[in-house]
Amino acid sequence: MFFNGDLQSGIALAISESKLVACFIRDDEEESSSWEDVYLQDDEIAPLLRSKTVLLRMNTGSQEAGFLSAFCPINKTPTLVIIHNGQLREYLVAGIAPDDFKQRLKAALTEQPSTTHPQDSQATPEPPSQQPTTVSQQSTRLIPAPVQAPAPPDTTPSNATVQNLLHDRRDRLEAEKKRREDAERADRQAKAKARREDAAGAEAGGASPGSFKSQELSYAQQQRKRQQDARQERDRIMRQIENDKADRREREERRRALARAEAGATDGADGLVDQQISSENVQRPASTRSSKDCAVQVRLLDGSTIRSRFPSDQTLRSH
Repeated sequence: MFFNGDLQSGIALAISESKLVACFIRDDEEESSSWEDVYLQDDEIAPLLRSKTVLLRMNTGSQEAGFLSAFCPINKTPTLVIIHNGQLREYLVAGIAPDDFKQRLKAALTEQPSTTHPQDSQATPEPPSQQPTTVSQQSTRLIPAPVQAPAPPDTTPSNATVQNLLHDRRDRLEAEKKRREDAERADRQAKAKARREDAAGAEAGGASPGSFKSQELSYAQQQRKRQQDARQERDRIMRQIENDKADRREREERRRALARAEAGATDGADGLVDQQISSENVQRPASTRSSKDCAVQVRLLDGSTIRSRFPSDQTLRSH
């Protein structure tokens, strides 16, 4: 039932097929659904819409509805507009009773345009008179009056309507483009103004391109100083490790020297004891020196001791 094209192509199709243009403007409310599913689907209305109109369905607020509002006001939804030859034939808005809707729409679809045909105004021959007539009068009645050809249907209003709609559409597009360009220009100006204000604030605070450069140099110097401090800390730790190693080596050497000194002191004491024993043997009386056995004790380097006894009259070589 509904035409799938846009408003311009629907008007062109209606002109080419000599049909009415029916525009149904709807929204998502319940009344619009009732018009579309019940009123327009009536058994008497639906065939008339299919045969006599090009029915266009538009959503409120759409671009096509905006174009149509230039031709007739669209203040309520749903709205049904019937247009013929650029003239408004019927205008149905929300709130109308179902019976009134059906009656007015049916009348608009079945109404015939009031046009005057030249054939209707043509002089009809008079009935034959009973009175005698002359030959000249008879010949005059026999000659038919000239018949003018019917004038072609005037489509100028429809073409003018299409032109007006296109002109309005072009004006709206140009106005929208201008508003968009003005908004972009205002946005650019606002950004430029913000940048100028930021620059002015930086200058008022003592900042300048030179100061920014000096800040960059100061950051580089700080970075180098941090790296230098890190190297110095690493060197200090390495020196501390080396010092700890040297201290451990020194302590180990002192411990070993003390152990050697203790071992040497023990050996000296053992030698002193041997000397005392020898001197005692020398100082003993002859009776003691003439004992049959002799005791010998030897301390080795590892600290162990070897003791042995052998006869006094023997030599070490023999044993």
